[in-house]
Amino acid sequence: MLYVDENNKKHCFMLFQSARVNQQFAKSQCSSLGAHLATFTSYDEVMAVESARKQLDTLFIGLEASGPLRHWSWVTGENQGYTRWNAGQPSDSGGNEDCAELTNGNWNDVPCSVSRGYVCEYEAPGFFPACTDGATHANTLWQDPTGNWHCYSYDSAKTASFESARTDCQSFGTHLVTFTHMDEYATVTRNLGLGGTYQWMDGTENNERIWGWHSLNGEGSSFDLWSPGEPNNSGEEDCMSAVHSLLWNDARCASIYNYVCEREVSVPLSPTTCTGGDSRVVWADPSTSEYHCYTLHTTALTKSAAQGVCASLGGYLVSIRSEEERNVVSYLSLRDADREVLIGFSDASSEGTFAWDSGEPVDATFWRSGEPNNSGGIEDCVQHGPDGQWNDISCSRSSQYICEYAL
Repeated sequence: MLYVDENNKKHCFMLFQSARVNQQFAKSQCSSLGAHLATFTSYDEVMAVESARKQLDTLFIGLEASGPLRHWSWVTGENQGYTRWNAGQPSDSGGNEDCAELTNGNWNDVPCSVSRGYVCEYEAPGFFPACTDGATHANTLWQDPTGNWHCYSYDSAKTASFESARTDCQSFGTHLVTFTHMDEYATVTRNLGLGGTYQWMDGTENNERIWGWHSLNGEGSSFDLWSPGEPNNSGEEDCMSAVHSLLWNDARCASIYNYVCEREVSVPLSPTTCTGGDSRVVWADPSTSEYHCYTLHTTALTKSAAQGVCASLGGYLVSIRSEEERNVVSYLSLRDADREVLIGFSDASSEGTFAWDSGEPVDATFWRSGEPNNSGGIEDCVQHGPDGQWNDISCSRSSQYICEYAL
């Protein structure tokens, strides 16, 4: 889940609620994902994580006590600052409670050796480079340690042999996926939902039985996730795949598996001219290669008043013309779990015929089931909900809103 703080920094929290591990193991798992145990600086941030919890289990957070005076600090090195201790906590019961857990929005100190779930956190990027492919059903982005962006595209309906998969990726200017970092592998498999399927990767072996990434000129990587006993070359197994457990296996190249395509994305520095609103994000429109600024405004206004604010920024109430742009709007609006935002979609001019205020064509719609229903005969405007789906509302109803303008 995503949280945007008061400084417009974007934090991604990953909840591992079913895990039962000690705090040291939880820390190492977060680190392997390029993250750290969660830290908190406000009530809103704590409640954002609580709203995402599906179970009642307590979760390790990144707060630790050290020294004879038991000084509490975050694993990131920051001082404790904001606190949410339960009454009577921290108690150091038994003299060894040097770690902290989150439970029902508050904190308890516990021994670091107890088994708990945990929450990881990492700072999310402040802008979205273009990552789309008309031939795919899902895509995701990852930024490598050198600052380069990579786009990964996946169509769950597509299966092919290894060579056919490579050819198909190349036809779109991409290559069969390679993995050189644990953070990369975790991001792609999680965001594209790859668990439970067999997937080709662009790895092959040479005559000396040395495995390397084909698209990296055969270069290897210090990162690998081979299944125990693999690769074992059990009968002409010269190509690399991920099995349903997400560990790696050598396989016959003629086998028919799913596959992910990858390409590097050229991204200029995030524009600094995106201003206005309480939070903002920049996104590159793949259809025009233009950068657009999206600004979230949390003071609720009617449709006409919101249009005036957007016009003062040189823009308009946001238009959502693709699944990817919908994700950008959801990304910006999800600071609160229940936030609904007004968008620039309306049938005020012609009942039943919805159009964008910007005049752009209607390429996609994301109505919630049973909507639009024009309840009471007065619902001519549209809200984008926290689930990414739309509901028609009265244009006189005050709502938070998002403006958009080209940079």
